[in-house]
Amino acid sequence: MIVKRIDIGLQQLEEEQSLPELKGLSSAVKIDIDNMFAITQKLSMESLLCLELEYKGYPVPYFTFLSVISKISENVIARGGHSLL
Repeated sequence: MIVKRIDIGLQQLEEEQSLPELKGLSSAVKIDIDNMFAITQKLSMESLLCLELEYKGYPVPYFTFLSVISKISENVIARGGHSLL
């Protein structure tokens, strides 16, 4: 459920143009990302390497998902929003 909210939030962040909406949405997505990290930090490296999360309807490896989050976060910051990480 949390990954689905992050997935939808990331997609909305990529399209959002309004600065107040961008700031609010980036703050909300960051909370979900922090909660995801709280869950995944309990997993072993082996488990993380096997973990796949859904992004835009497709399963992606956990570390690829983190890379996507990082890239979107950089874009959001450049447009005046808050960091996702």
